[in-house]
Amino acid sequence: TIIEDVIVYNVWDYFLMALTKEAAVKYSMRHILMVYIFLAWQDNCQQVALAIYKSINKQNICILIVTLSYFTVGAGTMYLFCFTQGLRVVGVWLGFTIAVYAANITLLLVLLWKIDFDLELVRAKERLDKDRPREID
Repeated sequence: TIIEDVIVYNVWDYFLMALTKEAAVKYSMRHILMVYIFLAWQDNCQQVALAIYKSINKQNICILIVTLSYFTVGAGTMYLFCFTQGLRVVGVWLGFTIAVYAANITLLLVLLWKIDFDLELVRAKERLDKDRPREID
């Protein structure tokens, strides 16, 4: 792909040459960067989802979903890729990326099917009316 050719192999190689001459380190860092591209995009999506949950005052649901995803899906896939598949540090990053994807999918499903947006709109209006300063006569 273009991203892989331009960023990973051209720009990143020049940066790695300044840090190390070892081929194994360059190989690992090149693969970590490819995984990180997908992780960074999903992490930004997760930040948006967390802001939505915070705005409707449902942070407890969000923390539960993210924690369970990281510790169940993340730890399991990290172990699978790192030790059984022999990917070492790249497996750790790959497992973490899969955990972020799982958390985002779960956050989206809960947001779409379990949150009553009409009720949340009424609650937001009540909070705004309560916090609005009163006029003095």
